[in-house]
Amino acid sequence: MTYPNRGTADHPSGLVLEGPPPGSDRPTWLGLIVAAAVALLSGASFGYWVGASPQVTPGPTFATSAASGSARPTPTSVTGTFIADPCRLVPRLPIASAAPGRTTSTSEPSALPGMIDCTYLDDGGQVVATISLRQAPTTLRELSVIVDEVFQSEGVNEASAGDRHAYFVPCAHAWTPCRSALAVIREPYFLVISLGSGDRGLARVSALEQQILDSLPG
Repeated sequence: MTYPNRGTADHPSGLVLEGPPPGSDRPTWLGLIVAAAVALLSGASFGYWVGASPQVTPGPTFATSAASGSARPTPTSVTGTFIADPCRLVPRLPIASAAPGRTTSTSEPSALPGMIDCTYLDDGGQVVATISLRQAPTTLRELSVIVDEVFQSEGVNEASAGDRHAYFVPCAHAWTPCRSALAVIREPYFLVISLGSGDRGLARVSALEQQILDSLPG
């Protein structure tokens, strides 16, 4: 058997090629496995460092946001007074009819926060009743919140005063000795009607409250 290309001058027996042999640049299976392992390790390391970064403080939850956005009472005015003299707002007639004899009235700071009092005295100088007026316009939606702030849940009971929703305190210790008191709103007025220390009962203070509210202007 002869080999035509072998051993002749025209056809050299060896062929020299430049560069690596064909197919040598393709990755082997072992190389692919090693590369994948390195990639996985690098990704895990990167994720660890990202996860270790300081976390942002979370914002308030929906429930917290809703609570903080709930209706709050109108702030009591500090630059001026809503009604400077509550004795001029509430006529003496209802009080006079509730107490025999001559009554006098005096306007003074209240034992209740954010309020001014009109105190009615009988002819012997004893307290017949006190009308405490909040020094900010107030709405019906604020009633329960303000009552909580004023009386701190001190034996407060829901009550009906005529056709109005009210809160009754049988013995409010804002005064010494304690008094029966009724808190009610006739917009824009928030009033607390309290009886003299010797007088007790929802029926009594409710009847007086109804006369007072009927006498308010507007």
